[in-house]
Amino acid sequence: MWRLALERGNREERECLLVLLRTWADQPFAVQGATWVEGNATGAALGPSLAAGKAVVIETPFDLWSHKRGSAPHWSPRYLPERRYVYLRSGDAPAPEGAEEQEPIRIDRDDAGRLRAFLETFERNGPITFEPEVIKAFRKQTGVMGPVAEFLLGARRSITDLSKGAQRAYRKTGGELTPAERARLYGAAVPDDPTDLWLPEGRAEAAERLARAWVERFGAPPAR
Repeated sequence: MWRLALERGNREERECLLVLLRTWADQPFAVQGATWVEGNATGAALGPSLAAGKAVVIETPFDLWSHKRGSAPHWSPRYLPERRYVYLRSGDAPAPEGAEEQEPIRIDRDDAGRLRAFLETFERNGPITFEPEVIKAFRKQTGVMGPVAEFLLGARRSITDLSKGAQRAYRKTGGELTPAERARLYGAAVPDDPTDLWLPEGRAEAAERLARAWVERFGAPPAR
């Protein structure tokens, strides 16, 4: 949501992100109160849950085309019965026979509602813009260079808009984050009600949450 709210990326990327968020809002993974369990089991044991739509394999499926046809029996065209696959199943579905599973994950927030409200507000009002005083406060809290603060808060859309020095500074910090770490960093900035991002106080609070997450990850600026 953060990336779209700042209107990052080119037009094609933003359109793809819109489609992704609309699709995700309609998925069972976004339903409040749902429970999901990650585990691994053989293709044969997973068969009933996959057929009933109660589980989904979350790793790259067996590439049938890289092997000779008939080299191994299949209970389906895609999954080998003896091979173990990482899957995600609904909490109300029985565990596959012989499965090794992690602790259940419960969806406590109404992610579907949050996404729909966010998309409606974005399509009505367009991207958000952080006030100069908010960017200044963010810079003070984090100790980052001014252009880096502007980039993180969307005033500069691309890292190529920064000077060489600012690009080097960002690459030593935010540029080293993995995609998952970057998602957690920006996710911390998004409020429970994402439509608050279109309110002045909501933007200030979002920038403050992002600053706290940044300091937690990279450390506080030196005292002056």
